[in-house]
Amino acid sequence: MAGKKTGADLLDEEYDSEEEIGLSPSSSNETPFNQTVDFLAKTGGPQLELFCRSNKGVVEAAEVAYAEIYRFHSDYVAGLMNQIMRFTVSANGKGREELVQSLQAGAGVPDGYYEAQSASSAGFVPE
Repeated sequence: MAGKKTGADLLDEEYDSEEEIGLSPSSSNETPFNQTVDFLAKTGGPQLELFCRSNKGVVEAAEVAYAEIYRFHSDYVAGLMNQIMRFTVSANGKGREELVQSLQAGAGVPDGYYEAQSASSAGFVPE
């Protein structure tokens, strides 16, 4: 299994956890709404794991799934685990509620914030 790392290899590896999961501050001026949508709309990977609402059942499912994924390289099991985590983001309508709250937070941002963002993305910054 070329390219795969063992648990012992990972123990000695240093990394920036925020950069690893894509939570580093954005270089552009993003609105609270865009940032929230970006985080909540993940369909797989470490960011989805971070933002899913875990409970005992989800954790137990993940333990079994990851063992099966590692041992048998099963895309099917990986897809099922991602699906379970996506379901937990929206559990009891919380995902939608968070999107609405972020939209409300973005509504309080001054117009100048959006104008500056628009101008900087076009390569023009007014004086």
